[in-house]
Amino acid sequence: MKQDEMANRMISSLGLPVSSQSEYCPDCGALVPVIPDGPVHRYFGASSGCWVLYAALLSREFSTFDARTHQLSVDTYAVQHPGTPSPQTTQSVCTHLVALCLSLEHEYGVEDIRPMMGDVSKGRFFTPVWLAAPAASVWPVTIVDLLDATSPEDYGAAVRQWAEATWQAWSAHHARVQAWSDGAIAAR
Repeated sequence: MKQDEMANRMISSLGLPVSSQSEYCPDCGALVPVIPDGPVHRYFGASSGCWVLYAALLSREFSTFDARTHQLSVDTYAVQHPGTPSPQTTQSVCTHLVALCLSLEHEYGVEDIRPMMGDVSKGRFFTPVWLAAPAASVWPVTIVDLLDATSPEDYGAAVRQWAEATWQAWSAHHARVQAWSDGAIAAR
């Protein structure tokens, strides 16, 4: 089954209407179904089709819950959809980038990352600043690349690949995020 058919099927399973048209998500660049008057996140820059696909994948995650996969999924989606500069989006992107750094560079587990994130999100270890996101055209893996994972193991591997590719796309900011992560680690 093609990705657009899988996407339409996932969205329809949530009871939402799907148009026969597709659009590119403005933040991640994924080609996703148009959902007329569909829901969007209040500060992520995702199109409605992209946001609803992510919600459908979250429901799949929760049915075969793996905390590490879920943490990577949340952090990756957030930094691929930073939205526009505001105090909330700035704090969100910085927090999720630190979580990706702790997970991918330091190999911290969810049980170690989650307690730190509360302090990180409150700016206790650094002052969040807006970081220019990579252009949507540079995302080598997006939400649609997760659609054909058929088992929890395949899905976990796909999410890990998505997280690693997304972290690499933010490489212009790695030094700054690493310094923030080091501060969070030192404070523990």
